[in-house]
Amino acid sequence: MALPTLNVPYYETTLPCTEKKVKYRPFLVKEEKVLLVAAEDGTTSTVSKALIDVVNACAKDLDASTLPVSDLEYLFLQIRIKSVGEIVEAHIPCQHCEEPTKINIDLTKVKVNKEGSVDPNILLMDTIGVKLKYPNMEIVSANASEDGEIDATQSFDVVAACVECIFDKDKVYSSEDHSKAEILEFLDSLSQQQFSKITDFFSTIPTMKYKLDYKCPLCSNKNTRVLEGVQDFFVYASAT
Repeated sequence: MALPTLNVPYYETTLPCTEKKVKYRPFLVKEEKVLLVAAEDGTTSTVSKALIDVVNACAKDLDASTLPVSDLEYLFLQIRIKSVGEIVEAHIPCQHCEEPTKINIDLTKVKVNKEGSVDPNILLMDTIGVKLKYPNMEIVSANASEDGEIDATQSFDVVAACVECIFDKDKVYSSEDHSKAEILEFLDSLSQQQFSKITDFFSTIPTMKYKLDYKCPLCSNKNTRVLEGVQDFFVYASAT
């Protein structure tokens, strides 16, 4: 005789970057195990894979690996809020004496800042341009070190991976029809002024940030810390 099946509620949210509506459910014990293992490991590759796996399991009709990083982080937070609660109790060290300070982080106040974002369609000359896309987690994790940093050489690979197409007055050249080497060669042929138009797009990518102001209970030092990026949000949002 089969055991009873529990009904799980679904919720809906709109992703801030792509503005896509997504239905999702809270994570279950099996997904929580994935989060705990990833949080203990702490490396960028493990954390990235856990985020993708959990979001894929909890969201309907969605490939989390293709989402812009900020959309993926935002959706993960919404799943966490419905799974565990809106408040995370974190112990963050003082920037002066390193004494841990207990802080309650309200995840509902974490927002994705889209102000100043650049149009992905960038004209390099009167008749030639590129269409870019925001980097997804697979692109970032493939080019980042285990501490999450991307050096200057790898940044060119990230840019190449984010070229959706190149166009002129007669034709659109999809990156899917051209090799990475061809895309890199095209980027190498740009002037510094033309390439700066591309880097402006990446410097204004919407990001999810949360500013913390807190006073150390031991030395009374006033601290300010900004949580930003997958490592910060994953560590605290994974806490139960």
